[in-house]
Amino acid sequence: MLSQSSRSFILAALGGALLLSVPAHAGVELPPLDDPQFVEWAGKASADLERYLADPKGTFAMPAEGKAFPCEVPPDVLSRIIGVRLPGVPPDEDLRKAMARATRGTGMKPFEFTDVVVRPVEASCKDGKPAGLFKGWVEYTMVNASATAIQRDRTRKYVETGFAENGERRGLVIERTMSLESRAEWTDPAMADMMRKNPVKMPRMTMTSFIYTQVNPDKSHKGVTISHTAMEGEPPSVSTLLMFPKGPGRWLMVSYDGRQKTMEIPFRNNRMHGAQVQYARMYRGIAIPASTVCYDEGEQVKTTQCDVD
Repeated sequence: MLSQSSRSFILAALGGALLLSVPAHAGVELPPLDDPQFVEWAGKASADLERYLADPKGTFAMPAEGKAFPCEVPPDVLSRIIGVRLPGVPPDEDLRKAMARATRGTGMKPFEFTDVVVRPVEASCKDGKPAGLFKGWVEYTMVNASATAIQRDRTRKYVETGFAENGERRGLVIERTMSLESRAEWTDPAMADMMRKNPVKMPRMTMTSFIYTQVNPDKSHKGVTISHTAMEGEPPSVSTLLMFPKGPGRWLMVSYDGRQKTMEIPFRNNRMHGAQVQYARMYRGIAIPASTVCYDEGEQVKTTQCDVD
């Protein structure tokens, strides 16, 4: 399934397009849902959001100590379980290639995770090896470095998932994530000097996401994510992300602002594959134009017809 690394990379690569959303009013406005499983997961994610809005600190209160695994867990296995790549663990080959393609010629470096804290609430082993069920908390900093700046984003999340001996997640995966802090450090001397002389106060933003995802036996994905974004000086907003299975190793990711569809992104084997479609809409009085970008196994293709299969 999409790891936190992959999910974060995709959102970053799309320039935050999936996070654009209309102001949320009473309750959570959802897109039309016909699938009973989507309805169930969306109901649970909506309830998670309502609990968070009623008690933000309590919802994301991480325990001071965790319960240790009853057996030794290699770092790469733990990384797969928690969905965060521990320092020193290399990215899997698909993600490494995707990051290399996306950052080629940009001066950016592949992102890394630092200061990772893992506090299990429940963790199991079988025959001396990690396997079974994991419930617990993870806190980490994702570091994105470019030629001029370093961006550090601190996140806390709760994870509940079944897993195999190699750490591969199984069954329904439940995650609740909250952004804690975001800060930039200018490494380019000229830019740093300019920002020091002309400081810009960036509005504080907190984003929380409530995620229900399942990997099917054929490696296709199905899931619901409801995200709440609160930005200083702006009304809060809610967006929805649906993942529709489309055959072996394939799925379609569709984002919504309320009931309005905003974007479709097809995937094959964890890579964008096919026509990525952005729908025309208005966002806070700004017209967002329609657009289509074609991808072939994660590579952007310049073509008028996206026939990649």
